[in-house]
Amino acid sequence: MKQYLKHLILLFKRLLLLLLLFQLSRLFFFIFNLDYFRGISFSDALLTFFFGTRFDISAIILFNCIFIILHIIPGNFKSSYIYQIILKILFFTVNSFILLFNFTDAEYFKFINKRTTFDFFSLINTGMDFWHLVPQFIKDYWYIPLAWLIMILLAWFLYPKFRFKLLEQKKLKLKQLIIQLFLFLFI
Repeated sequence: MKQYLKHLILLFKRLLLLLLLFQLSRLFFFIFNLDYFRGISFSDALLTFFFGTRFDISAIILFNCIFIILHIIPGNFKSSYIYQIILKILFFTVNSFILLFNFTDAEYFKFINKRTTFDFFSLINTGMDFWHLVPQFIKDYWYIPLAWLIMILLAWFLYPKFRFKLLEQKKLKLKQLIIQLFLFLFI
């Protein structure tokens, strides 16, 4: 039971890190589009960040559902080094891509006056012009991939590490199964 709770706490810390990264990407967007938000007060901006957290949480759960499930399934195999590496790769693969969209949105917003939605993917699929323009966009807006890379490196160093020992699986199996059923019923 103690081992399983440690895995849940580890998951919670990793999801908190994601929430922090999403908030930092929102701050990046806000700073780069400050001209569009000149009319709002500081308290309104804080409220926007606060209410934006709700959307961040839903996006984190949606895009990281496999990561979350892999954390809450019972079993001592989660304590293996290889399993933790797989979780870390999954974490960074999925979330690096999402954060890249958040960062590019800071400049893309200035062109269309709205946040990026799925219509962006239709722009990508319309032809090869988009892919020929990507190197020019990277050259013109070099600070966006740089800020994104700094954010990913920061996340890499802040990623909560796995630091506990294996317990006997026989003792934990039933308790972990009960906790898992409880989580699935009430989440």
